[in-house]
Amino acid sequence: MKTLIVEDSKLISERLRLALAPLPGMEIAVADHLAEGLRYFRLFHPQCVILDLDLPDGSGIALLTKIKLESPATVVAIFSNHLGFRRRCTTAGADFFFDKSVDFEQLTQAVRGLVEDRS
Repeated sequence: MKTLIVEDSKLISERLRLALAPLPGMEIAVADHLAEGLRYFRLFHPQCVILDLDLPDGSGIALLTKIKLESPATVVAIFSNHLGFRRRCTTAGADFFFDKSVDFEQLTQAVRGLVEDRS
């Protein structure tokens, strides 16, 4: 499953990449800002996007909106410390919302579930 991680923290994106890379058929691309995330989304055509909200060049909500307009079937998992945006993200089409402080395992489990469902 093609997965795009859009996260400006190298530590977090690398931890996610290492946790998900062993999954069968997993292909991962990583972007560290909004513009690069949109470019990778359009080139890579991921089935899943893990998206931070606070990026150096803008809000991940803008990318979430574009992803859902261009590819509604793409699963988007928000991974953020900004819990106050949960409702806004859900309204914009986010399939999941995970608290970056405590939900790392829940996020990786959700992606594992997606991989199993596609097998």
